[in-house]
Amino acid sequence: MIRKSIQTTVYWFARHPLAFFLAWSLWLSVEYWGLGDLSYLHIHDNADQIIPVSSWLTESPGRLFGAGLLPEMSGVDRFATTAWVNLHRLFCLALPVWLAHGLFIFVQRFVAGYFACLFLKQCLNVPRQIAVVAGMAYSLIGLEYGEMRLMHNLGEPGFPLMLYVFTVIPLRKNMIAVMFGLGLFFSLGMDPMGSMPFFVPTAVAIALILRKDLWEGRKFWGYVGLLAVFGMGCLLLRIPGIWATLHNAPLSHRADWLAGLNVDWTFRRLLLMKPAALLPWWGALVLAGIWILDWRKRDRVDLAVLVFVCIGVLGGPLIEAGLKSLGDALGPFKGFNFTRFDRTMPLALICAAALGVRSLNRPQREGFLQLGLVFSLLLGGVCIGRSLAEKKTHWAGMSQAGKNWRTLYGNPEIKAFAESLDEHPVRCATAGTYHAYHPLYALPNGLELADGYVVMYPNWYQAYWNEVVRPLVEAEPEYLTGHFQGWGSRVYLFHSTRPEHANIPAIPFKDWYNLDLLSLGNVKYILSQKPIQDERLELRPPTITAADREAWWTRPVKEKVKGYLRGENPGAPMYIYENPAAVDRFFLAHAIRTFEGEEALFTALGQAELADLTNQVMVAKEDVVDWVMAQTNIAAEAFELVEYTPERAVLRVQNESAKVLVFTNLYYPWWKCTLNSEPVKIVRAYGAYMAVRIPPGDSNIQFEYRPPYKIF
Repeated sequence: MIRKSIQTTVYWFARHPLAFFLAWSLWLSVEYWGLGDLSYLHIHDNADQIIPVSSWLTESPGRLFGAGLLPEMSGVDRFATTAWVNLHRLFCLALPVWLAHGLFIFVQRFVAGYFACLFLKQCLNVPRQIAVVAGMAYSLIGLEYGEMRLMHNLGEPGFPLMLYVFTVIPLRKNMIAVMFGLGLFFSLGMDPMGSMPFFVPTAVAIALILRKDLWEGRKFWGYVGLLAVFGMGCLLLRIPGIWATLHNAPLSHRADWLAGLNVDWTFRRLLLMKPAALLPWWGALVLAGIWILDWRKRDRVDLAVLVFVCIGVLGGPLIEAGLKSLGDALGPFKGFNFTRFDRTMPLALICAAALGVRSLNRPQREGFLQLGLVFSLLLGGVCIGRSLAEKKTHWAGMSQAGKNWRTLYGNPEIKAFAESLDEHPVRCATAGTYHAYHPLYALPNGLELADGYVVMYPNWYQAYWNEVVRPLVEAEPEYLTGHFQGWGSRVYLFHSTRPEHANIPAIPFKDWYNLDLLSLGNVKYILSQKPIQDERLELRPPTITAADREAWWTRPVKEKVKGYLRGENPGAPMYIYENPAAVDRFFLAHAIRTFEGEEALFTALGQAELADLTNQVMVAKEDVVDWVMAQTNIAAEAFELVEYTPERAVLRVQNESAKVLVFTNLYYPWWKCTLNSEPVKIVRAYGAYMAVRIPPGDSNIQFEYRPPYKIF
């Protein structure tokens, strides 16, 4: 009876793939939403940037719009660093961030699995049962991190939907609105830099091979017209970000990536390392091999999948090798990662494996039919086993590493600190734990930061932060040279990765970081998961004591569960240190010190003490040839900050001798300054910040950020 019920259920789901993939996706995503704000939260890019930035932006819908700067990384440019509006962020507008996160993970899994199944069944003529198992597998595969992550948005998950639509869309005028709407959908769901340049051309190439009708009469040009409408929909919402990126890319830490890439390494990475990530799916690899041995030259489906596999495996390294020779001729695309055609590889493998099973299941091959069914069941078993393995990893992360929303971003200690902070403006910096990426603990609570994960920031801040963490870089050159200086994007107070430092009771701050440069950058507070050992920093009294935590953990389980649901748990310990030496966001210096070239400037910057840094503004010689300064700091002065926002500041200064006003937001060429309504030159001070010369007398000074894309 039980066996018959199971068999009936399996056959029913096989005949109703929509219902099956709703159930399968709920199973795959349950730990992401099932425990409320204690649900699973993967760190990496998700919790380093996407989720905290979403939380901050969606606290007020108005923050989604305008050319303002995020309160992260010392005023880094907003449009060039994060997708200002996307599907995940729209979910966050309507729901608590933890629930929006879990729901979006569910949508990812469903779109990936269901539309992979439809594409295989309707476009590649794969039998329904095989297509369902293949969809199960695709909703689990992720080359880089073991599974699809939030950071992929609807890149890999939405790829089979794009393939399906491009292949089946009828060539009628009423499809114009559909294609434009689909373009808008993918504009919100796909990264215009990390997904679209790779998925769209691949999908077009595969569709052109599969669609025999396009080569009859004028239908081809009608199809091209529909694709053009799709492209217009894709670009419409992304014009501000693309425009900002094109302006910022030549200035960014990514600008020289291509020049430093090793083509041989690229081939090894994509031909050996990436396929190695697919080894847990050995069953799919075996089936793909069977398909290759049985490949039929004249079959459009076989040809399309063969091209698909070649794009996934060879597309990236071949294009990278060809474009590298262009060097500076690539302009703002010098730092663009052209290897990401490998992101098409998982679906290509799934398609090849499905054709392998179809090959075994051909009716004319008596005796092979049962073998094809066995392989299908094996692959289904691998999918279920893989999902259980992922859940085991997630549970360990939740229970042992605190990988959940409340622990990382709902920490009551940080929340109480943020609510009590009445100083404005000041910055925080965050420290993490051994061998872990450092989530932006402070950002969801509205605190401004000097560090974080940012896709694109100016190369001069990379050089500045290199001096901040130089003591640790020199101690661990292999780790930090590759992770921070080579790859970039993460500007952190990195934790040492030496084995002897894994369980150190306190972070030796003086041995690892340059506090003087943090002080210069207006960093008044350091947030850390571990105690910090440095007499210059003062630990703020915790609002939640060790006794409070002990009392919580000794509660009966039933009371503790109720307390969790009411949000009463005290959270993980968080240490908040005050830096009394932190310099104000704006300050006046009496002298300048010039250097021949940036290398000399940054070297001196890392060796200078705070008193020298604040008394003498360090600048490149060619920037201040017309500045005349009185070498005294005795003259009286009065200073008032009248107005401050991340993109506008108004000050009043009264001084008896010429001074230099320093503003420690990141320098960009689009900052403008007026002194008594007259424009004045902004100089890049300390290699990363801003400075203007103030003459004797009363001065009204206004800074305003006016990039070319200010209109947005």
